[in-house]
Parts: sequence; C-alpha cells; structure tokens
Amino acid sequence: MDKAAHAKNLHANSKLNDVNEQFTIRVPPTNQTKLEGEKVIFSCEAKAMPGNVTVRWFREGSPVREVASLETRVTIRKDGSLIINPVSADDSGQYLCEVTNGIGDPQSASAYLSVEYPAKVTFTPTVQYLPFRLAGVVQCYIKSNPQLLYVTWTKDKRLLEPYQMKDIVVMANGSLLFTRVNEEHQGRYSCTPYNVQGTQGDSGTMEVLVRKPPTFTVEPETLYQRKVGDSVEMHCDAVEAEGTERPTIKWQRQEGEQLSDSQRNRVKISGGNITIENLRREDFGYYQCVVSNEVATLMAVTQLVIEGTQPHAPYNITGKATESSITLQWMPGYSGGSEYKQDYTIWYREAGVNDWQTISVTPSGSTQVTINGLASGTSYEFQVVGRNVLGDGMMSKVMTVRTLEDAPAAPRNVKAATQPPDHLFQPMPDEAGKITNKISEVH
Repeated sequence: MDKAAHAKNLHANSKLNDVNEQFTIRVPPTNQTKLEGEKVIFSCEAKAMPGNVTVRWFREGSPVREVASLETRVTIRKDGSLIINPVSADDSGQYLCEVTNGIGDPQSASAYLSVEYPAKVTFTPTVQYLPFRLAGVVQCYIKSNPQLLYVTWTKDKRLLEPYQMKDIVVMANGSLLFTRVNEEHQGRYSCTPYNVQGTQGDSGTMEVLVRKPPTFTVEPETLYQRKVGDSVEMHCDAVEAEGTERPTIKWQRQEGEQLSDSQRNRVKISGGNITIENLRREDFGYYQCVVSNEVATLMAVTQLVIEGTQPHAPYNITGKATESSITLQWMPGYSGGSEYKQDYTIWYREAGVNDWQTISVTPSGSTQVTINGLASGTSYEFQVVGRNVLGDGMMSKVMTVRTLEDAPAAPRNVKAATQPPDHLFQPMPDEAGKITNKISEVH
C-alpha cells in the first residue's frame, strides 16, 4: 500500500472515531415520581455527527407505541423527549431511550417512573367464606403506591376493632385473619385502605358466611415403603358439609410441587386415589392430598420411601476453616434402605479451577472429614456424595468455604529490655487524712 492510500485509511478511521466520540446522549432521562393524573416528561437529548438522530422509547422492554395502555397518552417530541399525559397507576416502571444515527452501536439510557396514588381496592368479592372452627381469612384486595399504611374494617356497618379481639388479627396486607372461626364472625364486611396519599374509598359490602369445611373420609397412611420397580396406591377421599360444594381432590409433591414429567406417564388417578407404577429413586419424598371447596382447603401428608436405591444427596453441609485446612460436616441423605450402609467421598477444588480432586472419608460411615494442605486465604468448593453397594448416590449442593489468611509474621531479631521508671505514682495521705496523688522519686 502506498503512502497516499495509507494516509487516506488513517484519515477515514480517524473520522469514524470522531463520529463515535461525538455520538452521545447529552441529557439522559432521570428517575421521576408523579401523582396519578399528572404529566411526566423524560428527556433524551442526543448529539451525533451526522445529526440525523433516531430516538426510540421502550417501557420494560416493549416499544411504548406498542403498549396498548399508553397508546393514546404518549408523545415523542422531535428533541427525543417522551411525554405521558396523564400518567396512570399502571405506568410505573423502567423507561429506556435508544438513540442511533445509523453509524456504530445504538446508545441508550433509562430511568424509572414511580406513579403514586391513594390506596385503592381492586376487587370486591360479593361472598367470602370462613371455615367453622378452623382458621380463615377475609381478603381485602388492595393496590397501593406508596406502601399501605393501614386498613379500617366495618362489620354490619359498625367500625370493627380487630386489635381488641383475641381471635382476629390484621395481616400485613390488610386482610383479616380469624384464628378460630365461630358463628359470630358471620356478617357484612367492608374494608378501606390508606397510604400517605389517602384512600380512593371502601371496598363495598362483602357477605362473609361461616360454613363447615369438608372432612376427610379416607386419609392416606402416614408412611408407604416400597422397593424399586414396585407400585404404590395411596388413598384419599372427602365429603362436603351440608349446603356447600363437593370438594375437589388433587395430589401434589411437598410444598406444592406438581408431579414430575417422568412420573406422569406412570401415574393413574381414580377419584382421590393415586397409583404410581414402576417406582424409581426420584419418587421418594412427601406427597400431599389436597381437598378444596369454596369454604376451605385441607391437606393430608404422607411419605413414600423407596428401598433398594443408591443414596440420596447429603444435606446441611457446614465448613470450619483454618489457614491450611477445612473441616466439613453433613447430614446423611437416605441410605437407600435399612439394610444399606453408606460411605462418603468428598469432591473439592479451588474456586475457579476446572479439575476436581476427591478424597474418601474414613472411618466408614463418618459424616465429618478434615482436608489439609490447602492454601491460605483461598476459596474452595466442596460436594459430598454417598455410596452404597448399589453405587454412587446423588451429589450434595456445592458448598464454598474460604481458608483463613496467614497471621502476620512476628518481627525478627527484636530484643526487649525493661528498665525501672524514673518516677512512680503512689498515693500519700495529706494533712486532712485524705489520699492524694503525689510523685515520689525512685532512686
């Protein structure tokens, strides 16, 4: 390449860099708080060479002109600023402006809009039910920004003072919790929410009816023990109280988890009974029979134990570190059956390193081990796995522990010498017999 061509390329690259340097958002949008009904203006003033700038605005990732609730209230000015007039409660969120002039990557800046309004009730059910002699909740469906301060309640058109009643508690969301429902709790209720902006009014009247909940006629056994490959049938049934709807019955895993995909092909449900065929290790756990109608939701819990499997994952792993060692302790997972014992292997590595190292835990069955020879001030990752005669079990969750830093080295070749002080404070009685501090010479 000749000198003229090389100089031309340098000039072109320099010009492109100048363009990129001059392509900036000079006045970005800033976070704003507005009252519902006010107007908001977000600035987005850009400088670019060339100056044919295009500005696009987004709300929570969607172009503002495609947000149906904003369509008739949004304007984008020629200077790039965004106007929403008037703002509504649902407009709160992040707004982003994206600027481009067709050269280089687009530039963007964002800001948050918080729309405040008096607390309001969003939904009023005409009827709510409380289960007789159980705990129950009367809901007040509220929306509030800023946060809710308090909720007042009326019962049969009289102000309710739940704080003075031992069996009613006001929940953080403003709803009423009845710790033990009785017939006196039936009535016509209304709620009114307040925040610092005030309230938009009460909920209107809600009819609260006290009814008997459904009852179990058949409950699952407390424990089912089966071997791998077996089937299990767990029974559950319930009936409604007079004047209420027939309850639905469904089965789920512990804490509301639905049956897994691998289980669904092996599960048969008939009424309130569930059958799981060709049992596997992952079927082990707690199951809930959930009975529900308009009055209450009840639950019966059972445990399914699968024998003849590799061990389950150890849990509750803790680590105690020194400068050069880490001591791990853990709780054993299910061993796979009462006749199986399990031994453990520790997998460990320095954090950020790919390769794992292993160490077998001794003595057999021990749930504690100390790993020595580690670097000080370094983070290590650990996993524990159990093993029985059928093979390796499930790995524990990863545990990260950091060794302690080395203590500062003591100074070398330093000698200490002691000399008696030149003066010594000692108390001496004065003329009146009082003790005073005087200085005595030490010779």
